[in-house]
Amino acid sequence: MNVKLSSFRQSEELSCDEWISVLKLSTIWQFPQVRARSVTALEGMSMDALKKLECARDYNLPQWYASALTQVAERSNLMSPQEAVKIMGLEFGLKMAELHGMIAAYSRAIDDFYGGSPKRRLKISRPNMAEMTQVFISLVFSKELLHQAEYVDGLY
Repeated sequence: MNVKLSSFRQSEELSCDEWISVLKLSTIWQFPQVRARSVTALEGMSMDALKKLECARDYNLPQWYASALTQVAERSNLMSPQEAVKIMGLEFGLKMAELHGMIAAYSRAIDDFYGGSPKRRLKISRPNMAEMTQVFISLVFSKELLHQAEYVDGLY
């Protein structure tokens, strides 16, 4: 079966959920051009971090996995363990709880340290929390990130 990318008009407006369906089917049926078009369309849309994480896992999108994990970890409203388990499974839920615990403990330690004397504040600059979040993500999710990095998109 030969599906041409030109059959998707550039002006075609599909919703995020419709593009996810296109991504799903193009992955299953191994239509690389349609899959690439759906990924491009989805990258230009506003997508919830959890939905992006699910898509990264379900449709082998390693380029989305780490960024989606970061977005989930940095959300102002933390994911409950129940929400994490429901969406991504028990192991993911436990790892997210561990990640949030690490970030909270680090943040408290930094606040305690820099809340001390002005002398300490002048000598040492405050660490970048976003960089430390990346470090914690790489520690907690090392297996998942390695799996995503090893995935070779040979069919696509």
